[in-house]
Amino acid sequence: MKKIPDPCPEEWMRIVKDEPETICHMLREIYSDTKDEKIRLKCRIATSMAKRIIRKLKEYKEKENGL
Repeated sequence: MKKIPDPCPEEWMRIVKDEPETICHMLREIYSDTKDEKIRLKCRIATSMAKRIIRKLKEYKEKENGL
């Protein structure tokens, strides 16, 4: 059975002014543009997944660079 990640905190879904175009930024825009709670929850889950991927990529890069 696949484990679905916990949704990120709602505070993470606030749009930051002058934020670069990233996956998380696009998810924040979708989150703020809809009132559908199911879609909002999916945006929070996808944000958690994206953050986890970013952390893993940083780990791999550090290992590759011998840090």
